[in-house]
Amino acid sequence: MDVLSAVAVQHNAASMRVMEKCGMRWIETTGEGEARKLRYEIRRQQWRALADADQR
Repeated sequence: MDVLSAVAVQHNAASMRVMEKCGMRWIETTGEGEARKLRYEIRRQQWRALADADQR
């Protein structure tokens, strides 16, 4: 797996913060109104770089 994606509804700030703390970045917003969703992702290389930095 080269990319891990996650989705949260726009009004769920806590879920978006967790994804950001994991190193994920916002990619796109889809839907309208209450159904608006934000997609985040992290690539394998980004995750490995974060994991290596944590071990130092």
